[in-house]
Amino acid sequence: MGKRTAKPRLQPLGEVLHGFLKKKGLPQVVGDRRLKEVWDQAVGPQVAAQTFPDRVRGDTLFVRVSSSVWLHQLQFLKDEIREKFNQFWGAGPVQNIRLHVGEMPPSGAKKKRPEGGPEPPPAVPLGARDRERIAEAVSPVKDEELRRVIQRAMEAELRRRRSLDGTGR
Repeated sequence: MGKRTAKPRLQPLGEVLHGFLKKKGLPQVVGDRRLKEVWDQAVGPQVAAQTFPDRVRGDTLFVRVSSSVWLHQLQFLKDEIREKFNQFWGAGPVQNIRLHVGEMPPSGAKKKRPEGGPEPPPAVPLGARDRERIAEAVSPVKDEELRRVIQRAMEAELRRRRSLDGTGR
């Protein structure tokens, strides 16, 4: 009898999309903007720059932190942060904050090109036919937000391919 091979692990769609967007260098979709706004207001700009609120599940707020040093420091401030966060949150009160070291999403600021690095490819406009074909391809997707993400990814990939082959069409 031959060796058994492990079945591939099914991944949640969110993980697949996150990996795809990261690999392609596309901006990440922020799930709950209000959560981010309340977090930033509660902790201030210095802490907000080193943290990212992932989600509230039940009475627990899950927060990514940029480094173990920040995680250690924020452990001492959790009670104060929780109280301040609950003042602005308004939804069910948060009783616990779970901090974990994780990757921070891009800040939105454009990164400078390294000295002597290659020029970015020129933006290639998409024609009406391209947009129609993409719209047709994503039309079966029922979730509007997911449909927009997939559509943007397809547009970016088509522009990238066109810029690489030099046709622009």
